[in-house]
Amino acid sequence: LASISPQCAPHPTMGPALPALWQCKLYYFTTSMGLACLLPFLPLIYARYGLTRAHIGAMGAIRPLVGALANPLWAFLCDRSRAHNVIHCACLLAQAIGYGSLQRARRTPAALFTWVATTEAFASCTTSLGDAATGFMCGKWNAANRIADGDVDAASYGRQRLWGAVSWGFVAAPTMGIIMSYSSETVKRNAPFVGYFFFVVVGACLSWLLKHDVGDQKTATDAAKEGEELQMMGDGEGRVSRIASANDLHAPTVKSMRAQLWEVVSQMDVAFRFFGFFVSGASMAITDLFLFLWLEENGGSPAVMGVALLFTCVTEVWIFYNASWIRKRLSLDWSLILTPYCYFVRQMYYAQMFKIWSTAWSVLAVQLLHGITFGLYWSTANQFIQQISPSGLTTSMMGIFSGVNASGAFLGAVCGGLVYDKFGGDALFAGIAMINLFMGVSFTALKLKYDKYNNIAQERVAYTRLENVVEDDAS
Repeated sequence: LASISPQCAPHPTMGPALPALWQCKLYYFTTSMGLACLLPFLPLIYARYGLTRAHIGAMGAIRPLVGALANPLWAFLCDRSRAHNVIHCACLLAQAIGYGSLQRARRTPAALFTWVATTEAFASCTTSLGDAATGFMCGKWNAANRIADGDVDAASYGRQRLWGAVSWGFVAAPTMGIIMSYSSETVKRNAPFVGYFFFVVVGACLSWLLKHDVGDQKTATDAAKEGEELQMMGDGEGRVSRIASANDLHAPTVKSMRAQLWEVVSQMDVAFRFFGFFVSGASMAITDLFLFLWLEENGGSPAVMGVALLFTCVTEVWIFYNASWIRKRLSLDWSLILTPYCYFVRQMYYAQMFKIWSTAWSVLAVQLLHGITFGLYWSTANQFIQQISPSGLTTSMMGIFSGVNASGAFLGAVCGGLVYDKFGGDALFAGIAMINLFMGVSFTALKLKYDKYNNIAQERVAYTRLENVVEDDAS
């Protein structure tokens, strides 16, 4: 436990300490600070480089395309080599250098595409590695302090991740928006890249403090020896009392890593949720890539965009902090099903707002829904991945999740750019809004049908048991 966080040990008289896990908080704060300096404004920078909307969509598609291919491979390499921290730090440094020096690339679609694709080959795994480590550390802290995952005092992924939202929305994005609106041309041109490079490098250094799930590393001989020692420590009749650990729930097997992962993701209910992740990835990519272009087209400045990002984080921070409480009351499935409905409201508003209002500042109110479309969705999805991952394969399962999410983002970016170029921003947002409404209704119908089937099955089991009891009494 001390290796996870020296501040996490329970006080002998005061009871369990509050979840410290300061390493995770500081890691998210610094890396998100760097990302927010550049990534939200990249579509504007690409437009100033002379790229069309279709080209910008293709540039936005690079990240999820490369991520869908590279992320599972990086995750598999991490779990196989158990060198999670080395790989994590190296990829963050490569990411900082790649995007931090993007200005040096020739400003043609082909040159920019190659530069970003090469950078993303390394950067694609950094988010999932940080998320996997944080979820693992939270679980270890809760187990060490004998606190259930959903308790008020429990450490949770959301309560660590919210510090990324704080630095993203309350510090970096508004500050960079003001800089890009009111500074000199030289500062406007260089500030996003300098800020990105500095803070991501700091995040790379902090990544060494994170602890990863490396599974049970005992050999079969060690396990047999441990069993003999426990037998010798028994009560004289061969019985041994022992508290079950988390790894007991995922006992080592002879199955390969690939077989263990496939056994999980091929289950119907798991596949159903992964399809929801795919659709959410597409919606997120369209909003992230094209909203600011739509605002700029209608007179919005980078300052408006920075404040819009601040508004997204107002609810995101609250929801990240209370994500466990929300999931307890809604259930995991209903928490995820809320996402397409909120995307429908949000994106339909984008499509219609300039027909109702004459100012880009009108975008602010609907940005509060980002707390659900990202905060609740992302924390719930991460919790779900932690629950279904076999021991020692959390990073691999997180890589699969990231790959599915990235595949949806790729489709959204490519199709979104083509639709924007041909029909305009209002048609793009109205179209994706209707797709989200259809998906929300479909998911709701499937969920209700699935629950009804489970209730009938449980009633049959209860009826069968009751019949057996009656027969036993009669005999």
